[in-house]
Amino acid sequence: ENGIGVEQFIKNAETNIVKAESVENKINDIKLNPPTATTFNSKITSIINEYEKLSTLQQQLIENYGDLESYINALQVLNGITQLTKLKANSEELRTELPTIEAKYENLNTIEKTFVTNYNKLLDMQEAIEKVQKVEVEVLKINTATFEEKSSIVADARKAYNGLSSSDRKYILTEALDLLTSWEKTSSTAASVIKQIDAVKTNVFSNHDD
Repeated sequence: ENGIGVEQFIKNAETNIVKAESVENKINDIKLNPPTATTFNSKITSIINEYEKLSTLQQQLIENYGDLESYINALQVLNGITQLTKLKANSEELRTELPTIEAKYENLNTIEKTFVTNYNKLLDMQEAIEKVQKVEVEVLKINTATFEEKSSIVADARKAYNGLSSSDRKYILTEALDLLTSWEKTSSTAASVIKQIDAVKTNVFSNHDD
């Protein structure tokens, strides 16, 4: 029994070493043959996945995993931007997460940044949100305007919204758009009522003159 136990122990040790060496060798290969911007994602992700499947003991046998740190930092930003593109364009979550990913990107060094090939997507989202926020400021003025001012402020807000491209409009918060459209309906109804009152006044005065 002890003999079988020792044999199994040796087999387990050999397996641990082989699996650890497999990852170590791939990391050494990356150091000798750095990935291009095209191959970066697949190569680094493959090594990370293989590493994460190892047991804690097997992971501890790998002495050069720290050499991947720079690549891992870049990959986290790359994947972070991909996740941003999957969020709803008009969600608060996007506006909260985007600056976090942007800060991580800025912390990368020049070489690491070259691997973040989707950074332009983050810039596009950032630019769209900045444009939309200016429109939202115009819309929110409706809340503090006097009744006499509301009509012109609603019109100005609508003009600002219409000035956005169709792709940028997707980023406006639902609450802001709802506020604008609801006040447009209110203004329209009020204008209709005033028109009817004016018509009644005209008829009354006209009949009075007769």
